[in-house]
Amino acid sequence: MSSNIAIVVDSSSGIKPNQFPDVYVIPMVVQEIDGNQTFTYKDNVDINIDQVCDKLIQGKNVKTASSIPGDIVELLDDITTKYSQVFCFPIARTVSGSYNAWVTALAAGEYKNVKLFQQPMCTAATEWIVEDLIAARSQGVLNEEYVNRYLTSHGDKFQISALVPDVKYLHRGGRVSGFASIVATLFKVKVVVTLTSKKLEKFGSSSNFDKAIQIVSKEVFADLLAASPTHKIKRLAILTNKECDKSFPSEKYFDAVKNQFPNINYSVRFLPPVIVTHVGPNYVGVVVEVE
Repeated sequence: MSSNIAIVVDSSSGIKPNQFPDVYVIPMVVQEIDGNQTFTYKDNVDINIDQVCDKLIQGKNVKTASSIPGDIVELLDDITTKYSQVFCFPIARTVSGSYNAWVTALAAGEYKNVKLFQQPMCTAATEWIVEDLIAARSQGVLNEEYVNRYLTSHGDKFQISALVPDVKYLHRGGRVSGFASIVATLFKVKVVVTLTSKKLEKFGSSSNFDKAIQIVSKEVFADLLAASPTHKIKRLAILTNKECDKSFPSEKYFDAVKNQFPNINYSVRFLPPVIVTHVGPNYVGVVVEVE
């Protein structure tokens, strides 16, 4: 039965436990490295966004790691007997190697009713995907074929873009080279990164904050909207973390997005801790799905 299908995501989705019925969340891992010691925290279980931001602001060496295979196995052992099927959607492979942890976990047990899918996103975009799949489940049409068809037809409709004021966090996560990080820091360059279904890339940069805002609020979506048959936005979420640094001028970004998309209802989201470690506490961004 389609109604007896569980959906499993990881914490990069931003989805909270019990936020949706029959949707389960596996925590990814945040690590703090202090000399020869490594402290491991489960994302949004042992550590929250405020604690991660505090560590980053204090200059702590904070990194991320994949979900723990043992946590995945423990959950699957519990729920595979309760549901006819279990569909799993870890963070996009373009931004994390966590998918391999899921492959390892599935190989550890005989889970004949578990299917692992390669979804292309994280944060709010993953949540939107889950909402659509929940709707299909309630209509009785959710199955493996439906998911594959959905991901094929919808994958290119999502895009995440973020303005990263401090490139050192991208460097720590291996997203930019050490030399690029030094140059960007020296000239106070703000970098705009984008995630599509195909890749994570640097879209643009500027030492001028207003110009960087224009890039992330307008220019990055030109190709996405052009490729849409209707050239319209279906869903939009603004990413910010105003709680961390009151001095960061995120209101400028809010105004720029509102002016660019005046007739679009939007939500405001905070990136999960495991993503913030890569972009730093002072970020702004936007998640878009086109029609």
